Amino acid sequence: MESITMGDIYNVLGLAAGILSSGAVIARFSIKHLGKIIRKELEPIEKKIDDNTKQIHQVDIDNTKNYLQQTISAINEGTKLDMAARERFYENYDHYTNELHLNSWVHKEVERLEKEGKL
Repeated sequence: MESITMGDIYNVLGLAAGILSSGAVIARFSIKHLGKIIRKELEPIEKKIDDNTKQIHQVDIDNTKNYLQQTISAINEGTKLDMAARERFYENYDHYTNELHLNSWVHKEVERLEKEGKL
């Protein structure tokens, strides 16, 4: 212990700092490349999720349109809607116009049925 000089201490500290710096560089490099590998592996899964989301959205649109069309046709044929059926119709109509942002023949038909007092 008596022969340890300040130079020896600086050399040990320099070596420790070099090892820590090298470790940090290797860790950053590894994490960066690991992230790229993970992103590449997840791409097909993300694509499937996007495709499924689009299909679910289309099913939602189709089901809402079908319900509205069937109800409008039934009303045109003289069917009277009770309060629950009318509320469900307007919930679907609200979903169709405000959430799905669709506005086609359905809007015109609803306006016509409302003017005629059928809705």
